[in-house]
Amino acid sequence: MELKRRIDAGEFGRVTSIDSDFSFDAGRNPSHRLFDPTKGGGALLDVGIYPITLAWWFIGAPESWSAHGTIGPTGVDEQATIDMTWNDGRFAHLTCGSTKEGTTASTITCESAMIVIPTRSHASNVAEIRTSSGIEHVTCDEPGLHHQVREVHRCISNGVTESPRMSHRDSHAISTFMDSVLAVLHVAEPRIALGQNVNRQLPLAR
Repeated sequence: MELKRRIDAGEFGRVTSIDSDFSFDAGRNPSHRLFDPTKGGGALLDVGIYPITLAWWFIGAPESWSAHGTIGPTGVDEQATIDMTWNDGRFAHLTCGSTKEGTTASTITCESAMIVIPTRSHASNVAEIRTSSGIEHVTCDEPGLHHQVREVHRCISNGVTESPRMSHRDSHAISTFMDSVLAVLHVAEPRIALGQNVNRQLPLAR
């Protein structure tokens, strides 16, 4: 939240691009939830949400996008790449996966700074801000996903049904976007066999 506060305040100028990965090797186990379609398996739903949300937070809903990925033997996506673009030239390159190790890091490039969030960036409490003046290391609370828990508790305690930090509208929009990406990755065509790469493009669902 500290990075978002400073970026939203315009300290580093406009965000121009985002590169974010959450890929790891879980070891393909057909009965595990990650690889079982009946349990909502797939890399996108499990870890793709983190790079997507990062881009959504700092740039917003993309004006166009493309996606490609690999469907594994059990019928779920094991690798996915999403490229988002905006009409003003900004872009985001996002990757996720469950069978290969990736950087699990994120880079936010602004007009006057490059911000690097190291592995695993979805729950990291440190960041490196590189500017013409030098390198600043930012450290916040301990790493982990406890921030979400605290926000839920805060909202419940105050009788709030919607967090101002993540609105119902944004949550719905991101979920709808992910459904659209899954429709691309899992497009039903007889000539696409399981294990074969698929690559399709769809307009953003409005």
